[in-house]
Amino acid sequence: MKEEIKQQPIKNRLLKRQIKRAFGNIDNVPDKVWPLLTAVDRSYSHFGEDRELLERAMDISSEELYEANAKLRQEAAEQKQIFQKLRQSLSTLLSLDLGLEQQINMDNDKNLLQLANLIEKQSQKIKEVEGELLLIKKLINQSTDGVQISDLEGNFIFVNKEAARRANYTVEEMLKLKVRDLEMIFQEENAWEEHLRDLKGISEGMILEGINKKATGEEFPVEVNTRYIEIDEKAYILAFSRDISERKKAEALQQALITDLESANTELKDFAYVVSHDLKAPLRGIGSLTDWLIHDYVEQLDDDGKMHLKLLKKRVNRMHNLIEGILQYSRIGRIDNFVTDVDLSVLLLDVLDSLSKPDNFDIQIEGHFPVVRNDETRMRQVFQNLIGNAIKYNDKKEGKVVVNCVDEGKNWLFSVSDNGPGIDEKYHQKVFQIFQTLNARDRVESTGIGLTLVKRIVENNKGKVWIETKKTEGTCFYFTLPKTPIKV
Repeated sequence: MKEEIKQQPIKNRLLKRQIKRAFGNIDNVPDKVWPLLTAVDRSYSHFGEDRELLERAMDISSEELYEANAKLRQEAAEQKQIFQKLRQSLSTLLSLDLGLEQQINMDNDKNLLQLANLIEKQSQKIKEVEGELLLIKKLINQSTDGVQISDLEGNFIFVNKEAARRANYTVEEMLKLKVRDLEMIFQEENAWEEHLRDLKGISEGMILEGINKKATGEEFPVEVNTRYIEIDEKAYILAFSRDISERKKAEALQQALITDLESANTELKDFAYVVSHDLKAPLRGIGSLTDWLIHDYVEQLDDDGKMHLKLLKKRVNRMHNLIEGILQYSRIGRIDNFVTDVDLSVLLLDVLDSLSKPDNFDIQIEGHFPVVRNDETRMRQVFQNLIGNAIKYNDKKEGKVVVNCVDEGKNWLFSVSDNGPGIDEKYHQKVFQIFQTLNARDRVESTGIGLTLVKRIVENNKGKVWIETKKTEGTCFYFTLPKTPIKV
């Protein structure tokens, strides 16, 4: 047994030294002790191997831990940067007017979850605002006006589709231009700077006309409503423009028509004076010859001859009155009239005094007649024609005329009513037409111009005139005059 043990020497050097110290020599070790020493030696061997394995394992773990720690440090630095960026983003979000209040302490890095929640709320609000802005942009792009925003240097920073379409550019192309590239009035030196100075001093903006140039070089007129605005301490020029090419064509046509009308009015005025001079002169001659014939040859004429001369005299007078009526009609609204304060109550008394009122006529004035700002001659013509017709065409033994005035607020309502034969409704419009009469002129002397004068004078005053009547039950003529003075 001892021999077998000695054939398996002790491997551990520390154990060998201890045996020598205890027994002096290894050969002095008792046989009974060898199993123990062998087991201890074997234990030492296993411990060494385990230690080597542990050391190797510790070396491997230390490298992995170092690498893991390095990664953790890198991730921590990245997380810190991310958190700082999140805080900066939140500060930007909180600076926007989104209707949300700051809910966390920005100096406290532990509130990361609250930070994330608040960012989520702010982002949702931004999404809602973005939707509203998209809707507004769509509406602006549907506008028939061009919408343009530029900075103070004149660079376009926003244009809608209509502004670009009208100038034959795309929106992207137009955003690369300046205002002076489009608007001709700003191509002169310092014109844009002067425009800015003027615009800054007018809070409500200004409306101006200009000439825009298309991408093709073609020019067209525009009307622009522009103003100076400031947002977040930044200044912009906002402009709404409209193509007024059609309006300019219409204005040119209107001016041509006005010129033609003025020429026609001049010719009408000249014609009226020609009529007055060239026609009235021979009429006066015919009237004088008729008077001489009646006076000098009255004894040589039979009854038929006398009747024919009287009829000739009467028709000469009618022709004279007709010419005068045409002259008066042509002057209404064409020449400058003398507008003054007219007391209608005084004017009515004067009109009644000038009329040949039969003894069997009763004329009444009812209501309060105002003082109006108008042409006295024109007002006299209106009342004189209406009251004169009421007397002239009355077929009753006891004639009656009532002149009335009612205050309707914005207007004065006047009426002249009589108890005469009345006018059938089918003639209510016809009687206002020039030269129209309902009776034969040889039976009732009339030029057919009186009511036409009344209608034109009233309508030139922005009033209305109409008839209310029943046949055989009298006639009532109504007309209105606005209280606001009108130059007639």
